[in-house]
Amino acid sequence: MGYQIYNADCFEWLTLREAASVEAIVTDPPFGVREFEALDLGKKRAGRGGNWRIPPAMGGSVRQPLPRFSTVTPTEIAGLEAFFERFGRLCLRVLVPGGHLIIANTPLLSDVMYAGLRNAGLDKRGELVRIVKTIRGGDRPRFAEAEFPDVSAMPRGHWEPWGVFRAPLARGETVAHSLRTRGVGALRRPSRDVPFSDVIPRPGPRRKSGPSPTTRA
Repeated sequence: MGYQIYNADCFEWLTLREAASVEAIVTDPPFGVREFEALDLGKKRAGRGGNWRIPPAMGGSVRQPLPRFSTVTPTEIAGLEAFFERFGRLCLRVLVPGGHLIIANTPLLSDVMYAGLRNAGLDKRGELVRIVKTIRGGDRPRFAEAEFPDVSAMPRGHWEPWGVFRAPLARGETVAHSLRTRGVGALRRPSRDVPFSDVIPRPGPRRKSGPSPTTRA
């Protein structure tokens, strides 16, 4: 099956799409939004942090900067919810009834993202848990590590949430009818005897891959 790659602003691209023309959207967006503003991107490139955590090199390897989602202010949280409500409305317009949106996020801000997507009119259908070890959290209190050696300021991250949303079916319509008429509305089982699970196991031996386009911005 062929495919096309578009280098575009997703808000502009979705606005130009025909209504009810997309069967599914799977996306890994910016979670806090602030980290991609010019000021913070400049600080990241200068290696001075800002809203980005610049982790130290380990074993000679320079690790990629990661956003500090714990520094988001109440005003920025309100803006973030509005951001994802706007995004959700565009997704709702282009998705066929019963089409899914599966969206990655962070445990620190998932409630804000989900609120925006619900406000947009999408139905939350669950949450996928991707088992993955991250470098987020688990640290002792900053500048007081020796004083409090037996505590962590927040849990160490070992999972990543992916929200599962669905464009509402027509009033009175069943999933079976949506599957018969549009081929959407449900998630494929691995086999007839195994249901679709909300846990994505950690993969086997780690394979070398390039940095995420998000952290490379």
